[in-house]
Amino acid sequence: MALRGPGVNVQDRLGKRILERHDHTGGRGLKDGVIVHGLLTAGWLAQLLTDWLPSPLALKKFGVSYRSMARPGDTITCTGTIVNKYEKDGLHLLDCDIAAENQRGEKCAIGNATVALPRRS
Repeated sequence: MALRGPGVNVQDRLGKRILERHDHTGGRGLKDGVIVHGLLTAGWLAQLLTDWLPSPLALKKFGVSYRSMARPGDTITCTGTIVNKYEKDGLHLLDCDIAAENQRGEKCAIGNATVALPRRS
């Protein structure tokens, strides 16, 4: 994505600013320039789960904590690990640890989720 022209910013479809030009960020406390909005990183983690699940409704719990800033040009890799399996209220549940990491090995966001999956036959 190219940022061009004076005062250019990139907005999501709801009109919220997600990227800004470097020369507009210093006065807002972003001394190192443009960052990727944290909610975008959380959205990638949610998509990691919902792409894996049989239905988005199978995602029962989702939480993310931001650890470092992602920047335009970073390669973000989202991963998940099943850490617990159990049954509760007739549902077969999995607890997962999730993370978004950049190409430098820095965790941009970590979190956890609980998902419901059908029981294997």
